[in-house]
Amino acid sequence: MKFNYPYTKWILIALTIIAAVVRCFVLETISLDFEEQLIWFCGVQNSPFEAFLWLAKIKPFSLILAITSWLTCWDGIYFEMLNRSISIIAGVIAVPLIFILTRKFYSEIEGIITAGFVAFSWNCIAASQNIADHSLLLIFILLYFIALITFLDRISEEGFVSKQENIFLIITGLLLGFSSIWGILIVLISFFYSFFFITKIKIFLKTLARFAYIIVPIGLFSWWGLNQNIIYTANKIAPFEHINSINYIISNNFILSIILIAPIFYLAFIYVKRLFSADEFGEDAKTKFNNSTLVISIWLAASVAGFVLLTLFVRIDFNANDLIFILPPLFILIARSIILISNKLKFQIIIASFFGFIFLISIFLNLETINNKPEYNSAIRYLMHDKNNFAILIPKTNDFPAEAFSYYPKKNNIKANLFIMDDFNFSRNEIAKTKEKLDYFWLVFDNTHNDKKIISVLNSKALIQSGYRYKGVTIYKMHQ
Repeated sequence: MKFNYPYTKWILIALTIIAAVVRCFVLETISLDFEEQLIWFCGVQNSPFEAFLWLAKIKPFSLILAITSWLTCWDGIYFEMLNRSISIIAGVIAVPLIFILTRKFYSEIEGIITAGFVAFSWNCIAASQNIADHSLLLIFILLYFIALITFLDRISEEGFVSKQENIFLIITGLLLGFSSIWGILIVLISFFYSFFFITKIKIFLKTLARFAYIIVPIGLFSWWGLNQNIIYTANKIAPFEHINSINYIISNNFILSIILIAPIFYLAFIYVKRLFSADEFGEDAKTKFNNSTLVISIWLAASVAGFVLLTLFVRIDFNANDLIFILPPLFILIARSIILISNKLKFQIIIASFFGFIFLISIFLNLETINNKPEYNSAIRYLMHDKNNFAILIPKTNDFPAEAFSYYPKKNNIKANLFIMDDFNFSRNEIAKTKEKLDYFWLVFDNTHNDKKIISVLNSKALIQSGYRYKGVTIYKMHQ
């Protein structure tokens, strides 16, 4: 890779190293949360397809995650870091990838700024420390758009694309589409770029043929998934939930989020002003096909609009972390607006450093969310010292068997039986099948469950004897 400035390479290398250190810091002390234990359970199945069938219950359409969890979980129950290794690698690779993509749109300066944003984004760090699809989704988006922009550049200018560029586009499109339902959304949005930026009919038909290799397999996969009912819908989502989710993905603090996106309003002002001037719209664009800022604006606006429409009308269930797919266009537009505020490099560096400082503040404000995951290992280790005959109860989660939560009992060689507590009750018939008499139960749950409701019900039945809390995890000793 050639650089225009001698310091660019060293800054990019430094940001990548920092990103790797931050993402690996205290990683082995972070215990798996309930969802990660479910993904681990999916991963230890006999084949990637079996892993996918189980995983579809909690992560609809996540075929790529099923394969990667199977690769990292099938052998090595004792290594949390191994299970998270692909997420870590993806999180680190995202730093140079967004630099490459941003430089395609604009210049190395914007590329460095966006690379810094990804390196220090608290949500990108957190996504890299989980067995989940968010970190993978981020790099698949970046790889796909690098391939897409290269493809559109070539075919719009020359009417011809090399075999390697065709293959790169198709493979990255399939990876993105199979990684997540939100990846499918991004592929469909990008498909409409052909209508905007390809003016000749013959070239447009060539472009459609390339996209068919991506959209047809994804469409068949989606059709199969819908027929298998592996898509979850939610109750009606309030508008504030969408706003709060976008805030969460940016900084998890409304004041900081507003500060971070503020430059985009300046960017909008510049381009609205240019619409009424004699200058060509977007004269600062560096790509060959049409206008960079327009492309990225469509990418961001359509992604947000598609997300809102899918959740409001189709009522697709989502987690706030799923919104990581809006970060690349958001970061690129912020970087571009920072550069346009001043034409002097020293002022651009000062402004970029200010926003980098805001990102650092958001890391410190979210340290507990990033690093203090529920300490299941510590909680379960407490049970190791219990010499009585007991069973472990887990609240019901998406019809998974009790074995799905056996990670830490197995890791700590605890032989106790596990049971699922359904609707605050547990099957006494199931428990009666155990050969040995049980003295009591340990109920283990985390912050993802409505613990106040559970405890109030159990207290009303006079079942709880005592309890202990380990940060996000709570265990209660209960009568049989």
